[in-house]
Amino acid sequence: MRNLFFVLVTVLLIVALASPLACKSPARFQVVGIDVVPPEVVAGEAATISAQVENISGTEGTYTVTLSVDGAEIQSKVIKLASKMTETVSFTLTKDKPGSYNVESNDLSATSRVLKPAEFTFGNLLITPSIADVDQAITITADVGNTGEVEGKYPVTLIINGDKVETKELTVSPGVTAKVSFAFAKDAAGIYSIEVGSLSRLVIVSKKGNIMAQLEVARVGAFRCFTAACNLAGEGSCGGA
Repeated sequence: MRNLFFVLVTVLLIVALASPLACKSPARFQVVGIDVVPPEVVAGEAATISAQVENISGTEGTYTVTLSVDGAEIQSKVIKLASKMTETVSFTLTKDKPGSYNVESNDLSATSRVLKPAEFTFGNLLITPSIADVDQAITITADVGNTGEVEGKYPVTLIINGDKVETKELTVSPGVTAKVSFAFAKDAAGIYSIEVGSLSRLVIVSKKGNIMAQLEVARVGAFRCFTAACNLAGEGSCGGA
């Protein structure tokens, strides 16, 4: 009888000790927030994606936090979190292609926008006057446009006969066209090649009042332009000129 009593007590103790373990529920987690900082970056720059994860159960456990971009998982991190605690998990995202990207961390999503860098175009190169006297002031102007999505700076250089003469730095907002100008004078007659950015033209400088010299210089300049155009068009394309 005594042995039966001890067996019964032992069984009851085992059941009492095992019951809390049997009733212990698995840890459950929830992503309660997601942030993209900064929300807009220039292509090639990094954005930080932060996910706030909460353990909503009464049990400590581990959880795999994932980062997906446009539906494709690219990163993951495993965390250990106590009951009712919250932790922020951060990822770094860098994209070289401009556009909007949908970023997801488990159940929540946000948008990361990648902007096109500043990109510059040149146009409307003007030389005033195009035929000038020796020592006469000549003005060069050109338009500089920014086709990117962010403000940018561009060092615009005036090149005369292959030599860098002057550089001006322009700050141009996205979608805006700015104007740059230079001024110079030459103390010797001749034909001078002018380059600004991707643009180029010729300017003629002659001795003051020497009309024949001006005409001759103009004729030579026109011939040079014609020859250059023929070379660009292809050999033999101007044979009838």
